[in-house]
Amino acid sequence: MLTQFISTKIASKITDTAPSVGVTKSRCLPMRFSAHPCTECVDICPHHAITLEPELAIDYQRCSECMLCTAVCPADALWGTNVNFQKTIQALKTRPQPVLGCDRCSEADQTISCLGILSEAHLLALFSELKTTVQLNLTPCQTCKNHFILEYLNANLAAVAENLGINLSEKIQLVEDPSQLHYQPETYDRRDFFVAFRSKIQHNIAAMMESEPKPEEESVRYSAKTLPFKKKLLNQACAKLPENLQSRFKTFYNYEVTIGDECDLCWDCVAICPTEALFSETGEDSQETLQFNPDFCTGCDLCKEFCPLDVITINRYAQTHDPQHAATPDVGIDS
Repeated sequence: MLTQFISTKIASKITDTAPSVGVTKSRCLPMRFSAHPCTECVDICPHHAITLEPELAIDYQRCSECMLCTAVCPADALWGTNVNFQKTIQALKTRPQPVLGCDRCSEADQTISCLGILSEAHLLALFSELKTTVQLNLTPCQTCKNHFILEYLNANLAAVAENLGINLSEKIQLVEDPSQLHYQPETYDRRDFFVAFRSKIQHNIAAMMESEPKPEEESVRYSAKTLPFKKKLLNQACAKLPENLQSRFKTFYNYEVTIGDECDLCWDCVAICPTEALFSETGEDSQETLQFNPDFCTGCDLCKEFCPLDVITINRYAQTHDPQHAATPDVGIDS
């Protein structure tokens, strides 16, 4: 719609001085523990704009803002500075045939900086939250410098479809041909146009100011416990799925931690865990015990890497449970 396009352009001018990818070094796994092997962002960046030596940093002269690094970062150390995905979903819910596009799109109900930001967690959120089919407007990708994000977006969609055993195209459609786009612009009279225009400006600026997560570089807190936004999306998506799909969901998106009998309760794992998935609990007998919350675990392996006795094992839920949990469900998805 015109108001969406104009307000996005104005908001982008306001934020031109700030990069689309934010960096919170204290959340980076190798920054929290130097021996951690995570190099997801470095490996996926097509322009070699990211380095982990001597610390996490982005060369913004090389960065094309494809947002792929934010999609793969397991800890929200890299994140979209002007993206509020929760508000985007809520706005898409109000549209009869919702269309999501990038900031270059003029034919989209909602836009985000680049569709490369859409991880499996984001796609699962769209799938579980929206009652109608959402189209991802990829028509600008043909002439965009970030056209390569299509490969990753298709791979993420295929992974979600395979993991859950569903036909995801019934709820999320990738549209590259403009003639297949079902975009229905809102219509306004003169007064309503300016009211809507002001509302869109406020929405875009609010998204910029309230994006997840918040930067904390002024006081780098390596002991902070923060649940990554993508894990929050996964938890919310799982809760909204039909019961027959929830067990299958957990086999691919939840983790389990096993502590060996040799554990001496040094609590190093509790200290290093960035999400408080591992925590101590005092029982009625005043004895402290080590507890695990799978809803907070991202499978980052920090506890395993940091354990001085090497008695921690971490696996995807599917690796520790009967394979029948991964069987294709008999019941379909409610639309």
